[in-house]
Amino acid sequence: MDIRKIGKTPLAVTEIGFGGAAIGGLDREGTREAAMETLQTAWDAGIRYFDTAPFYGFGLSERRTGDFLRDKPTLMPRVPPAPRARRDRVQRRTSQSAVSEADRELFQALRQKRLEIARAQNLPPYVIFHDKTLIELAAARPASRSEMASVPGVGEAKLERYGPAFLAVIAEHA
Repeated sequence: MDIRKIGKTPLAVTEIGFGGAAIGGLDREGTREAAMETLQTAWDAGIRYFDTAPFYGFGLSERRTGDFLRDKPTLMPRVPPAPRARRDRVQRRTSQSAVSEADRELFQALRQKRLEIARAQNLPPYVIFHDKTLIELAAARPASRSEMASVPGVGEAKLERYGPAFLAVIAEHA
């Protein structure tokens, strides 16, 4: 697999990378073992560029990728220290409890609608709306386009494209 330098730095990565959205459970639930097996397959294929982000399953992709790469040789000149366990626990508890008990059912219905739309458009679900936006929609329960437009994460283009579908789900849970 070809290696490419990053700009004028001494860092180098493989030209082909691994996108971590799937192991974070964005489109469907997956086990830790399946994620580790997938990461090992990518590693065995020579991939050394792993892309992940906090919104990939509330940090699950980052956690799984980090756990996998922790004992692997690095292409970075210095490996950043692992986050403190206490801080990590606090962040996870906060993100999981971000959806109130009253909004949980609507949040899950909005996630299902997002997944349905994403699959139909062959896009990752977070491109439709991030979980944070779905949490805001579940809490605000907008009944009109103008109310939905005031929810953080809902811009004019997404309102036009996805507004009617999500407003219908919200109306079903009113």
